[in-house]
Amino acid sequence: MKKAAVAAQVSGNEVKDGVVTVRAPAEGSVESLTVSDGAWLATGAEVVSLIRPDALRLKALVAASEADQLTDGQACVVEGTEGEIRLGVGDGAGLVPVYAVFPKGAPRRRAGVRARLECVTDAHAPEVRVVPNGAVVRLGLKPAVFVRDRSDDDRFVAVPVVPGVSKGGWTAVEGLPDGDVEVVVAGAYELRIAVMSKESGVKTTGHFHADGQFHEGEDE
Repeated sequence: MKKAAVAAQVSGNEVKDGVVTVRAPAEGSVESLTVSDGAWLATGAEVVSLIRPDALRLKALVAASEADQLTDGQACVVEGTEGEIRLGVGDGAGLVPVYAVFPKGAPRRRAGVRARLECVTDAHAPEVRVVPNGAVVRLGLKPAVFVRDRSDDDRFVAVPVVPGVSKGGWTAVEGLPDGDVEVVVAGAYELRIAVMSKESGVKTTGHFHADGQFHEGEDE
C-alpha cells in the first residue's frame, strides 16, 4: 500500500488516508468504469475510460447512391445538436461511412449509443401551404377546406384539396386559391353537415357567431 501511495504521489496524484485521487489531464466525459468499488488493481490497470467531448462524432454507413447526395461540410442535426457532414471512403460492399462532427460542441449523449442524423439534401423543394388539422373535412369521399368568400364575408365556399403530410397540428394541402385565404376551423364540421344536408334534400338552417362558429337553428 505504501509503495502504491508513493507511486501515486510521484505521478502527481493526491494521496490521503489511503485514498488515491486521480485527476484526468484534460476535460472529458466518462465512457465506462472498468472496475467496481473495493476491487484490487494491478499497477497500470485501467480504471476509467474517458471520451473527449471535442472528439465525439457519429458514424453511419449509407449506400453509395445516398452518399452521392451529400457533401463535405454539409449541415446536419443529430438529436437536436448542429453538426457537419464528413464523408469517408466506401468499401467493396457499396457502403460509404458518413461522419457527423460537432464544431459548436458535442451533443449530450454517451459514446457508443445510437442516434439519428438528419440533413437536407434538396434545399430547393417547393413551398407548401398548410392549414390546421381541424380545417380539413370530408364532403362524401373528397377532402375539402371551407374558405371565406373574398367578395362576401358572410359566405363560405368548400374548396376540394389534396391533403399531404400532417405534423404538429397542421396539414399540408394542395388546391387552395392563390393569395391569402381565411379558412374555417371552428365550425368546419357544422358547415360540412349543412352542405351534406342540402345535397341530400334535408334543409338545415343555422347562424354564425362572432367567433366564426356555425350553429344550427335561429339566432337568439
